[in-house]
Amino acid sequence: MKSKLTLLITFLLLLTFHGSAQVYKENIEKDFKHLNDLLLSGKYEEAMDLFPERIFEVASREQLSAAFSLLLNNKDFKATMLDYKMLDIEMPEEIDGLFYSALKYRTTMTMIFTPPDEESDVDKAIRLTRFKAAFANAFGSDNVSLDEETGLFTMTPVKKSYAISSNGQHTWKFVNVEASQRLIMEKLLPKKILDRELN
Repeated sequence: MKSKLTLLITFLLLLTFHGSAQVYKENIEKDFKHLNDLLLSGKYEEAMDLFPERIFEVASREQLSAAFSLLLNNKDFKATMLDYKMLDIEMPEEIDGLFYSALKYRTTMTMIFTPPDEESDVDKAIRLTRFKAAFANAFGSDNVSLDEETGLFTMTPVKKSYAISSNGQHTWKFVNVEASQRLIMEKLLPKKILDRELN
């Protein structure tokens, strides 16, 4: 009888742990979807609520919101974020009173550049080749395609981000891991994570 009771308690604890594990994943996915929906619909100011407060020590909310607007509403090119697919969400780890959960996702975006006036076919081919090489360098050649007739680039890079929460269950905020932005990352992520991600 005692072993059955122990087995039942163990089973209930496992169910509780599994349920708790699902809560953080569901909330991260919900909050991340909300962030992406805001960005896709051009609500950049609202999207700032889903970034860690420390990012505003680097640039103000207004500056970051304007940067997103400029990036996605530029006269020299049209960039469109189409969607994303969550690939992995890791168990949160507590560091210095905050919880950090690594996540990987694949984003799909397109970009088309406004061609210069009176561009020859040769110049167009050179321009597109240079852009394709730059995108392939940034995202990996398997993640970049080009419709040479229209000049439309489609990119599907896998990105890594950290979800940050004060309680490890809900109210997640997000920061992408970008080695090229190390100084910003140093303000947002603890040394333990930076050492693991950027070294």
